[in-house]
Amino acid sequence: MSEDSSGSGPHGAGNGGISGAATTATTPDRRTNPAISSSDDEDEEVGEDPRIAKLYGLSDKTSPEDYVAKLDELGTAGALVLGGMCTVAETARMHFVAMSLLDADEDTTLAQCIDEKRAKLKAACAGGADPQVRFAAFLAALESFVLHLDEDEGQREANVAAFDQSLKLLWEWEIVDEEALRTWQQDERAARYLQVAAADAIRLREGPGQAFLDWVDAGES
Repeated sequence: MSEDSSGSGPHGAGNGGISGAATTATTPDRRTNPAISSSDDEDEEVGEDPRIAKLYGLSDKTSPEDYVAKLDELGTAGALVLGGMCTVAETARMHFVAMSLLDADEDTTLAQCIDEKRAKLKAACAGGADPQVRFAAFLAALESFVLHLDEDEGQREANVAAFDQSLKLLWEWEIVDEEALRTWQQDERAARYLQVAAADAIRLREGPGQAFLDWVDAGES
């Protein structure tokens, strides 16, 4: 893990591509999903916004400050998210962040990706008109990311089962705050605009999500 010796110390110490999307992740009902609209052609291949590739190319080459400056410069106008146009700026921004910084595969877990890119993730989650809105958008993007990992290679189930480890790193490195994590745990519809099926959202919270909160509460008791 190379990048991130920068940033503050651990808290507890001292709103990849999609081609391998899981079949259980269902496309949101466009009648109840004003944030993302798509073509009526159900056979159309899911595309991603070209800005993600630009940010991905910078993910290992720039400082956290320069990464965020480029993220701000590119903006989210007309954002393409999971094959549809996204009109919610924070949702699109945090989808760009997750897709460009997290590169989990058969050799690297999601938790390892978060640890390696923690400084850039923390910088990307900082600021905004309402920090809680930005934190919520990042957690929704992270939820969508893990549930769209390649199911055939076993990546999805392995990282879903260990999702509490990813949440612990977010808490320890103060990438998002505890309030945002507890709010996410209680909101099974948090990633409803990012093609997360209700059954998957519930499973993620009842298993690793609850394990994370039990860990936090045990440390505070």
